[in-house]
Amino acid sequence: MRGDRGALPPIEQVTQRFHDFVTGRPLVYNQGAKNLDPMVDGVWELKTHDVRIFGWFAAPSCFVAVNGALRSALVSHARFTPFIEEVTQLRNNLPLDEPKFIPGGVLRNVL
Repeated sequence: MRGDRGALPPIEQVTQRFHDFVTGRPLVYNQGAKNLDPMVDGVWELKTHDVRIFGWFAAPSCFVAVNGALRSALVSHARFTPFIEEVTQLRNNLPLDEPKFIPGGVLRNVL
């Protein structure tokens, strides 16, 4: 399955975004387009053109990806709620030292 507008297939978009992240390529661009957005409760949304990946930052530059969905299935932010809840439930159930995530939703604090 090709992505929208002839882009890479969604799985390849995710692979490329993770590669960009671990190799230190920028996820925020000068024109204001962001590929990483804070949600609520320390949950972040990592974006590709066709996919949204939800997780949290356990430490600076340490993104724990939990789940994701095709952008087309998330036509409103109301549909994000189950994904956010899954992230927070998993994180809360893990025996991690406190704080379990970097609070505040400030990009420079997590990258």
